[in-house]
Amino acid sequence: MEELCLEYSSLYDKTANYHQLLKQFSLDGLKKTFVSKLSGGEKQKLSVILALIGNPEIVFLDELTNGLDVAARREVWNTLKKLKQKGLTIFLTTHYMEEVEALCDKICIIRNGKKVAEGSVAQVISASGKSKLEDAYLFFMEMEEL
Repeated sequence: MEELCLEYSSLYDKTANYHQLLKQFSLDGLKKTFVSKLSGGEKQKLSVILALIGNPEIVFLDELTNGLDVAARREVWNTLKKLKQKGLTIFLTTHYMEEVEALCDKICIIRNGKKVAEGSVAQVISASGKSKLEDAYLFFMEMEEL
């Protein structure tokens, strides 16, 4: 795993300290482990680390916490909140409304390739006439009967 981080680091002029990222995501004890030996959650956290090594201003994360246990999910959320406070822009694709509420300043709901709702969590909920984001999501996806 450490070799992979080193390889990614070599691709950029200015990089984040991957040793620090491994520690932040509680993977520093697995530096010498082959990626194939990592659990699904550990692989997911590693993919976030690799996305951050290049010290980007914007990062795109797709289904970020899919496969993570509750503790690992919270750990990743807390790290992303800190990165967001430092000015990192995060585009997050997720179907977990709890994750949206915890991490997102602005959301966009897309149905069949078209934007059907956009704004803050509160604005999207209000526009739907519902009281919870999950219900608002189902409303905008025209899946209310579920």
